[in-house]
Amino acid sequence: HNTLDSAMNYVYKDALFAFFENKHAEDLLETIFRTIENYPKDNLDAMMNMISGHDIERALTRLAKGGANGHDRYWQAANDHLSDEEYARGVHLLKQMSVLQYFLPGNPCLYYGDEAGVYGFKDPHNRKTYPWGHEDTDLIEFYRTLGAIRKAHPFLKDARFVPVMFHGGICVFLREDEKTGQKLYVGVNLSDSTFDLDFVEGDNVLYTSEPQKVKKLVPKGSIIME
Repeated sequence: HNTLDSAMNYVYKDALFAFFENKHAEDLLETIFRTIENYPKDNLDAMMNMISGHDIERALTRLAKGGANGHDRYWQAANDHLSDEEYARGVHLLKQMSVLQYFLPGNPCLYYGDEAGVYGFKDPHNRKTYPWGHEDTDLIEFYRTLGAIRKAHPFLKDARFVPVMFHGGICVFLREDEKTGQKLYVGVNLSDSTFDLDFVEGDNVLYTSEPQKVKKLVPKGSIIME
């Protein structure tokens, strides 16, 4: 049974970008709950959570400088470049969004090249060839870390979703195995203030966007712990 009968989760994609643009975590939570209520659990758990694709802008471009916003292909071709500053900002935000992509209900669906730093507006700019020999190796290691955490916690395939804190630019939730009680806490902070997580029972920090693994959500940062 190494197959997946599924669909692309554009609903989450739209909600995630709205959260990153408007910083209204309450709206993101409403969308998550609406999806949980409207989809049978087997379908929800199999949904392919994507943030880039062949018919939309790559996430890195949209996070770095915004979307095409109705501009034609000629405009997109002329503006399909990121400065070093734009690229750095886009990659930082991409990492935070990908933490949500990988740990919300469903399966993370990584569009080829996103893990290597490929950017671009809509078709054909989102279909660039893979940058063999010029990959963003730091970004690849980041996605390997997320993948390793998913693989080490197989209960995530059908874990319960429990919101902990969804307010303004902060969202914290846990995924729980209803049979064993095993939990994984996930948080993203888009605000300008540090958010202390001492009230969360988990102590083992598996990933944080900060060099030091502490139980805090730093501004524009993320965390995964158990």
